[in-house]
Amino acid sequence: MATSLQIPFTKDSPIAYSPGKLPLIITVPHGGLWEPSDIPDRTAKGSLLLADAFTKNIALDIADRITAHYNSRPHLIFQVRRRKVDVNRCEDQGVESDKGRLLWKEYHGTIEAAANNLLKEYPHGLLIDLHGHTHTHGMIELGYLLNTADIHEAKGLDERVLNQSSIQSLAQRHKSRIHPSDLLFGNHSFGEALQQAQIDSLGVVPSPKNPLPVSDALYFHGGYTVERHRSKNQRIGLDAIQIEMPQKARFSPTGRQALVESISQAVITMLDRYYLTRAKL
Repeated sequence: MATSLQIPFTKDSPIAYSPGKLPLIITVPHGGLWEPSDIPDRTAKGSLLLADAFTKNIALDIADRITAHYNSRPHLIFQVRRRKVDVNRCEDQGVESDKGRLLWKEYHGTIEAAANNLLKEYPHGLLIDLHGHTHTHGMIELGYLLNTADIHEAKGLDERVLNQSSIQSLAQRHKSRIHPSDLLFGNHSFGEALQQAQIDSLGVVPSPKNPLPVSDALYFHGGYTVERHRSKNQRIGLDAIQIEMPQKARFSPTGRQALVESISQAVITMLDRYYLTRAKL
């Protein structure tokens, strides 16, 4: 699998950032493996410390595939090991040292700088936040900041997509022609694009084939990164989707290849549908 976009970590810059020209930001908050000795390990009770295995390599290969398709690259950001600082938690929960706090701020400042650069060229963009899960159902989980109860309750679902979700900007832009809930699990959704890219052998939730998560215990509906960086009640700005990849696919070379190919194609479908004009390429 290709790694031509890989940027080496250095002692002075543990945040790896590859600037791009597409309206796409790829973040990998739990994929870093670098462990600076001057940042102590997090020890607070309940802290999750393990890296999401293989997510960094998968992200690099997704970025390469998308770059090859458009001859233009996405923004790509990943960082130091999770046991030192968890950038997908709010500052009070993810940081336990002064140097860790500086790193946490640098990470989110880098995303904000990438978003500002993106929005100078495009009125809106897409952020995908890549993670790994170990849930036994083995499906890809797509998080939009709507929990299981939010998605199961049909009454008011369109309003929740428009006003609470991490794709509310996308829903606002297209509400005259697409039901907002259709962007969550219908034929205009990222889940549908993944199904069309043949990832449906794993299963995707939410999607047309699996519209409803079983329970909050088996569904990660979106964390701090998508909450912080998605646009709120704006028609201009970033849409954000958390992508949770199952362990059984991540731990297999053929599974990783399938994830790279399918997620890349689904992202290309979304970019072509909602974010790009060919004049910009």
